[in-house]
Amino acid sequence: MPETLGINYRLEIEVLTPLHIGSGVTLKQGFDFEVRNNLTYRLNEDVILNDKWPDDPAQQRIFLNQPLANLLEPGDFAAHPEYFRYTLRGAPALKEIRECIRDAHGRPYIPGSSLKGALRTALLRALTGKRTFQRGDFGPSGKASEAKEAAKRLEQEQFGRDPNRDVLRAIHLSDSAPLSTAALTLQRVQMVPKLNIDVEAIPRGARLTAALRIDTWLLEQRGKRGLEWSDTLAQYTRRIVKAAQFIAVRRLQHEWQYHANRKDTAAATFYGKLFEEANSDTWPKDEFLIQVGFATGWRAKTVLGGLSDDDPLLERIVHDFNLDRGGGRQSRGYTRGQPFPKARHLAWVGNNPALPMGWLRVRVV
Repeated sequence: MPETLGINYRLEIEVLTPLHIGSGVTLKQGFDFEVRNNLTYRLNEDVILNDKWPDDPAQQRIFLNQPLANLLEPGDFAAHPEYFRYTLRGAPALKEIRECIRDAHGRPYIPGSSLKGALRTALLRALTGKRTFQRGDFGPSGKASEAKEAAKRLEQEQFGRDPNRDVLRAIHLSDSAPLSTAALTLQRVQMVPKLNIDVEAIPRGARLTAALRIDTWLLEQRGKRGLEWSDTLAQYTRRIVKAAQFIAVRRLQHEWQYHANRKDTAAATFYGKLFEEANSDTWPKDEFLIQVGFATGWRAKTVLGGLSDDDPLLERIVHDFNLDRGGGRQSRGYTRGQPFPKARHLAWVGNNPALPMGWLRVRVV
């Protein structure tokens, strides 16, 4: 494509910490998977039913309300690999697993919408980095469910008043190329102390590719066709990679301080080393860091993620939208100066929760 219309890039993605982007399905032991010898077998329901479902109506009634795994015999796990879609090392703690998103062939990938959403947040934070926020910049107080829309007013002010005039129309991100199911791991995640869940995850070290296109022609239409974009907004959008890296470095420093204060050795070491690398003069200009997916936390997904814990606006936002309810319906009484959120979600490594979820290193070619 001529540069006058747009610029195409290839994204080379390295997964730095376990990544889970959910499909919305929770797999249940016995019905969707079974565990043998510390291996988790994902059941192939159609094949098992075709081979194992009894012809005798009396036998059918016995198995009708039973877990699918009850149709299997111990020897089937070795003798019939066709009964299983794939296997994962380890066993879940609570007899259920959150399934990752997959393509039509059952292969895990990173949706372009997940990448674009994270870049959108980074761009908004970069644009408003020197702004002193006021309570009126955000939506009215209301139910906790309305917190997701709290920044809508600010987004419309910065990006455009409706989806047809939103500057992010100029950013096109494809889904990543898929990975083999063999790449998946079973990852335990500590949500809060003493509460762990298991998810299917793309592991550390996995590499994927995706495509990015910046529609430079559309950005040049500012002031026309109702596109009320400023020169500054268009420039930031063109340099969205730089904006994302700027915000990532600030988040790394904040998260390092949080974990260092709590003496979370593994997490503090991870953030400290990555911050030093990302903040150095040797960091490549065509690379950026970004955190996406499940269990990345409130600060990764909001324009207010950069507020300090002693900022009075943070305390008011937390109270107005009941963000400190801790899974319940009532406020837990957050007060200014306390860390917010009070806990972080950490992926287990070995026998301990150790690493944050979903950090990616992206090279733009």
